[in-house]
Amino acid sequence: MAHCFYLHNHDIVSANNPSGKKITYFANAAPQGFTMDDAGNMYFALSRRNANGASTGYLYQGYIMRLDTTAISMLMKNPTLLRTNPNALGNHMRFSIIDGSFSSGAFAFDPATQKIKFLVAYNFGNKSADQFLSNHPVQMATVNPTSLVREKTDKFYLYDAGSHHYSSPNTLAFDRNGNFYTAAAASLTTTNGLAYLLTQGVRQGNSYSVREMGMSIKPILANQLQGISIDHNRLYIASNSAYLSLDLNAYLSRAYTPSAASSANSWMNLEVNQLAGSRETENTVGSNGVKYMMMTTPNEVVMSKAPASQPSNNGKVQAIKGVIQVHYVKGYGIAVWKQPGKYPLAKKLAHGTSWKVFAKTTVNGHAWYNLGGNQWLDSTYAILKK
Repeated sequence: MAHCFYLHNHDIVSANNPSGKKITYFANAAPQGFTMDDAGNMYFALSRRNANGASTGYLYQGYIMRLDTTAISMLMKNPTLLRTNPNALGNHMRFSIIDGSFSSGAFAFDPATQKIKFLVAYNFGNKSADQFLSNHPVQMATVNPTSLVREKTDKFYLYDAGSHHYSSPNTLAFDRNGNFYTAAAASLTTTNGLAYLLTQGVRQGNSYSVREMGMSIKPILANQLQGISIDHNRLYIASNSAYLSLDLNAYLSRAYTPSAASSANSWMNLEVNQLAGSRETENTVGSNGVKYMMMTTPNEVVMSKAPASQPSNNGKVQAIKGVIQVHYVKGYGIAVWKQPGKYPLAKKLAHGTSWKVFAKTTVNGHAWYNLGGNQWLDSTYAILKK
């Protein structure tokens, strides 16, 4: 991993927020949430813990900081700029106070809706988590990524039928079809630390059908779950100064086959990386194959080396004739896009169905199939038959 830029560590006064008034944003603590959108803009979630958390709750004055691609380019050229002269970033750095219920860890970009989403944190008070959560559904807030205004909140319950417990997870990630994933440390102790249980929320219109995956994923290098993210078909799980990633499509196809767990290393296509020293990453985010890690002590963003130059046909449409077959999970559909990776359509293609393909293009090193007109399918979920 290579150094990218340092984050702020002092308060910042800015009027570049929805109210247009000068507001002081505290910056003397490390961000707890980190994500990126399809365009490459970065979003950081911060929240300060108060001193009286036992009676009033721990999270206080949560907010989002947005750095657009121009700001990121400026910071890569001058990695200390955000610390020494943040005002030099001008309108390319934007803030928004969300509310006192902000959960900074469960923070993600949903490519299907092109929105930022997070899970609201709860203070259970004198009740147990199960007592509280059985009457208080999980709240998923939606934030406009440009204005940073909170637009709506979806509510649902997360209940584990196996352990008979309710959960309020602090991690969140979305695949390109708008399905969400959470991961939590279970009570099962393994030789490599605690097991991770994944929960999937399958998008159904404006709501979700929630199910727990049947196969746990063991951490390889550390035992503290920090964050999860998805880059196309790669699921990243960040633990302390390490991350592992796996082929999400392969995992989903075997998630309810416990006997496959013993051979997982051979079919999940695992990738593992760990930084030297006693560092801590709050999340690892992939963006078209480049990995970005939000680190603490010192607060900074580091990145993997960019891949070699993109193929010469990047962005060009190549006419082809053939048939593709959708390959995902039985019973669930794959999104169709108006443009590769942009503007999802209401149309969904079911697993196992076959469709004529007329063209192929590569965007940022990733292939897309054209099904006629303005209909594009992510090649991750398709097999070209002929």
